[in-house]
Amino acid sequence: MEKADRTCINPDCQYVFKPRRQSQKYCCRSCQREYNNKKARERREQLKPTTNALMKNRSILERILGSRNEAIVSMDYLQGAEFNFSYYSQTKRSDDQMIFCIYEYGLQKLSDGKLKVIRHDG
Repeated sequence: MEKADRTCINPDCQYVFKPRRQSQKYCCRSCQREYNNKKARERREQLKPTTNALMKNRSILERILGSRNEAIVSMDYLQGAEFNFSYYSQTKRSDDQMIFCIYEYGLQKLSDGKLKVIRHDG
């Protein structure tokens, strides 16, 4: 039984071809790579603002800690360093307190209103 002609799903190609496999969607490997690379590029562009904010927050915490494993800072200090409190990579719970994490660094609110910056193992 002969397979029906198909149109390549790469919008930049749209070549009509005879598929060699039933699941074939692209006319050739280069069209498949081009299409998937374009989709990945679009996803990276959508995530760029969040990724940039997280990386900036991470570098601020990294600069504060240096080689230490923990430090105490004020909220004002972090705001002055342009830390964005809206972006965290995850949250954890420790002793009934939330720790807001930015990759391998965490922020824990202390009772006096200051923040404890900690380095954790992931």
